[in-house]
Amino acid sequence: VWAAYPLSRVLNVSQPVWSALIFGLLPVAASSSRVILVDIPLTLFTTLALVQMTKVVSRPTLRSHVLAGIFIGLATSSKYTAAMLIAPLILANYLGLERRSLVKLVTCPHLWCGALASIGIFAITSPYVLLDYPAFWSDFSYEMLHMAEGHFGRSETSLLYYPGTLAANLGVLLTIATYLGLVSVIQNRRPGWYPVIAFLSLYTMVIHSWSSSFEHYLLPILPILAILGVEGIDLVQKRIGVRFGPQLGIALLCLALVQPSYGSIERIRESTLPTSKAAARRWIEENFEWNATIASERHTVDLSELRYNVAMIPFQTVAPERSRPFYDLRWYAPFDYVMTSSAVANRYLSDPERYPEQQRFYVSLKREWNQVADFPANHRGDPHIGIFKNTIEA
Repeated sequence: VWAAYPLSRVLNVSQPVWSALIFGLLPVAASSSRVILVDIPLTLFTTLALVQMTKVVSRPTLRSHVLAGIFIGLATSSKYTAAMLIAPLILANYLGLERRSLVKLVTCPHLWCGALASIGIFAITSPYVLLDYPAFWSDFSYEMLHMAEGHFGRSETSLLYYPGTLAANLGVLLTIATYLGLVSVIQNRRPGWYPVIAFLSLYTMVIHSWSSSFEHYLLPILPILAILGVEGIDLVQKRIGVRFGPQLGIALLCLALVQPSYGSIERIRESTLPTSKAAARRWIEENFEWNATIASERHTVDLSELRYNVAMIPFQTVAPERSRPFYDLRWYAPFDYVMTSSAVANRYLSDPERYPEQQRFYVSLKREWNQVADFPANHRGDPHIGIFKNTIEA
């Protein structure tokens, strides 16, 4: 949240404190701050890198280039997506040249120092990329395939998901203000904004190209959108504020915060409720025999620290068909319990023609086994967990 303030200042936003406040009160920012996500340090280092890039445009010093490179390296170590920040840095360097030409750009020592700083910091903070490159490339290739194919069972495309998610987080007034701010920045041709808009455009296109979509993917661009929202409200203030005075801008900022703030309060309230996983774990500890054998789907309860015999039912997000052989209830006749999760089951049940074995598995499980416990989801991202007891006599 703090990083949005210096970015606002170098962009000459009239109300930099409000930019940071708006970003901090957005629902996705509030809820994400309570969990561990790589997108959080990614957002911090990306915003700080943009601060230095904006300085490069107005005053292309070696210090600004090196600091931009350091933050790019840290951001890329947080999440490889940040490697795209090199493109806005090149643009910032080009805009900062006294005489702009491709030759001067390519031969600029400051730019090379910034690039080397980013590579060096990335190598220091992610050493195993170099020390065990085959493993890195194997994992990286899997993630690229994962992003390309997405999470099976989700029919909503990124083109529909992200605009709706942004509107729900920003609210009506802030969405309109953000659009007005973007139009104003483009029309006024403020060079300091160009690297920021370049990153905003590039990152937005990249996440829309992925089949996998989650709202925390939006975090790196939310500080920019918050700043644009303040710019939009400032534009309205300048156009019609003569009649109503400077209080109009403050009033509009307060009104724009109402809807996001309410969403954040609801998210935080939900997070205080006991999760289905915690409730299920507590019930298991109170009711299961000490040597119980359990077959469990993913996204249920972590029982690794307890004394039970647990076998995980294989789950593949990229190639879900590979899990098909394990969805035959006869495999689990020796087990005492089977534990299911809506985070897995709903994906299979959404496409019964593609996953007939899984469909039969859940139907047979409910018909032939006794459901002894049920833990519904209490809040966003919480799975519905079911526990079934084997009724077949040994």
